[in-house]
Amino acid sequence: MMNPSVHHLLRSLRRLVRLHLALSGLARLGAVSVTVALGMWALDWWLRLELGPRGMLGTLALMIIGVAGWRWFLRPVTRRFSDADVALALEQAFPQFGDRLLTAVEGARGQAQGASETSLPLLEQVAAEAATLAADVRPSRALDGGRLVKCLGLGIGALLVIAMVATFFPKELEVWWQRDVLLRNVDWPRATTLEIAGFANGTTRVVRGSPLSIVVNASGRRIPETVKLVLDYEHAGRFREVLTRSGSGKFLKRFDSVIESFRLRAFGGDGVTDELRVEVVDPPMLRNVRMRLVYPAYTRQAPRETGPSDGAVEAVVGTRLELRATSTRPLRYAKIQAPNSKLQKGSQLQVSRSVLPESSVEAGTNVSARLVVEESGRVQISIEDLEGLRADPALSFALDAQPDRPPLARLTLSGIGDKITPVATLPLAAEARDDFGVAALSLATSTNNTTWQSQPLAGAVLGNAEVLLETRLPVEPLRVVEGLVLSLRVEATDAAKPPGRGASQSLALRVVSAAELMADLNRRQKEYRAEFERLTRKHREALDAMRAIRERVTAGGQPDLAQMASLVADEREAGNGCQTMSELFRRILDEMQNNRVSTPAEQERLRVRVVEPLTDVSRQLLGPVVTQLGAVTPSVSAPLVPAFEEAQIAYNQMRTILAEMMRGETLADAVAALREMLKDQSQLNEATRKALEAELQRLLKSP
Repeated sequence: MMNPSVHHLLRSLRRLVRLHLALSGLARLGAVSVTVALGMWALDWWLRLELGPRGMLGTLALMIIGVAGWRWFLRPVTRRFSDADVALALEQAFPQFGDRLLTAVEGARGQAQGASETSLPLLEQVAAEAATLAADVRPSRALDGGRLVKCLGLGIGALLVIAMVATFFPKELEVWWQRDVLLRNVDWPRATTLEIAGFANGTTRVVRGSPLSIVVNASGRRIPETVKLVLDYEHAGRFREVLTRSGSGKFLKRFDSVIESFRLRAFGGDGVTDELRVEVVDPPMLRNVRMRLVYPAYTRQAPRETGPSDGAVEAVVGTRLELRATSTRPLRYAKIQAPNSKLQKGSQLQVSRSVLPESSVEAGTNVSARLVVEESGRVQISIEDLEGLRADPALSFALDAQPDRPPLARLTLSGIGDKITPVATLPLAAEARDDFGVAALSLATSTNNTTWQSQPLAGAVLGNAEVLLETRLPVEPLRVVEGLVLSLRVEATDAAKPPGRGASQSLALRVVSAAELMADLNRRQKEYRAEFERLTRKHREALDAMRAIRERVTAGGQPDLAQMASLVADEREAGNGCQTMSELFRRILDEMQNNRVSTPAEQERLRVRVVEPLTDVSRQLLGPVVTQLGAVTPSVSAPLVPAFEEAQIAYNQMRTILAEMMRGETLADAVAALREMLKDQSQLNEATRKALEAELQRLLKSP
């Protein structure tokens, strides 16, 4: 049996060894764990690892820590140390034992196994000596204290590192714990945070060919001056663009037209965004567009089918435009924009099929709209499908709103000058035109620019685009007196709602007495007669020149072409002048008849002896003279003879007409003088009557 002192020494040393191994193993394990954790931290911070790589890195870290724990803690702590191993360690640490401790341990083991009785006393003596020496031995001195201190230093250093990180980088430590231990998708805190707006679930969809703006928002402790945008197109490849700051932490990239899908990421400072995707899709479209123009009822035009491909849609104001189209995709909504054209009540833009609960507009594929045309401009229809894709606009066309112009009216008077008598009759022609038909035609009158009085013109055939009415207006029922100014105009109205009105220019007629009008007509006759007398003299000079040329030709000479050309011009002027005189005297004759200022005999004389003969001279005599003179050449002089004879006859006729004009002037002067005398006598009689009445009143009032 082993000596108790020796047994106690061996047991104490065994406990110290296990404690020593446990402390050093834990210290080493802690140092390894902190080192591995810092390595994971640094690698994840630098590379910003995704979940998969972080899981693999965590697995590797656990393997390293597990190996270190097994090697430096579990295996040493669980190792069994025999008494011989402990005694040997003590013998090596304390040479004074001189193999006594190991001999005592082995002797005790041999005694237990039945050693010989002769060796027992010797073994007991050795054990007693070992026990004596063990009493003075401290077991801890058998251990390597420096090595333990080093290991504990590593452990304490690891703890200090953890304490410093927890103190100075608590947020980062928490993020590391979340990312690398709990394997959660938590971002590392950055000095710069970048975010691209408008990407739900990392993807945004845009209509092919539409513009796109990428806005990168930068925030954090440090805002970079530039941001790098990396674009990976499906077919075009990779492109990099540097964006400069355009606002408070905003970086803008504008695409005028996106035609291909791509992926993008933004880098700036220490910030980086996730990879985002821009998906290009074809927009919803409107097909089978049909338009129907329903014109206002008063236009009496049938509805017309048209389409945007026919160019600008032209329609009169008030026309109802009915539009129908089919979308290539089910729609969420459709919206129409028109230039101040109002959607007809109860017929707003509709998309038929299913009804959305948040909208009164039906959703589906059939789009219909009705609007009333008010102004010109562009009509645009925007649509959005159930996936949020918009076509803005899906349909656009020009609308030309044509206003219903008011009617045009014109008033003409014939056979009347600017002066009339109170008993005159006015021959007038009222004309009106309208795009869709004249509904009413009237004549308005006013005296001295006072209120206009309008009355319908009977006999007008209304409803047509052009209306012409010729009639005669008696002035006497208007009860105008001498000295007033009678104004006339024609007014026309169409069938629009409200009706359009148009008026002609007003014609002003001064109301005069018969004597004053006759004096004016006589003055004009004298002026015309003086002009006709000049034409007669000029024709006589031409006649003398023709006589001289005929005599020279008879004597064997030739006509002078320059002189013949001058004669042709003179005779043409005479013929035109006679025709003009005929028209002027006919106007005088018409004014006499319409104003009732001359007798029928005087009117007949003027027509038969002046107006008609002037026309005959112009057309039947001087006209052929001009033709015959124009045919005369140096080799052909025969037409000169009939031309001279016709010119002679014309001259005689002109002299007769001139004499009749002069006789008419004398007669007119006599009639005018007689009328003046009658007027003076009438005024004298009126003055005498008033004087007698005044005298009678005076006598009746006297006592």
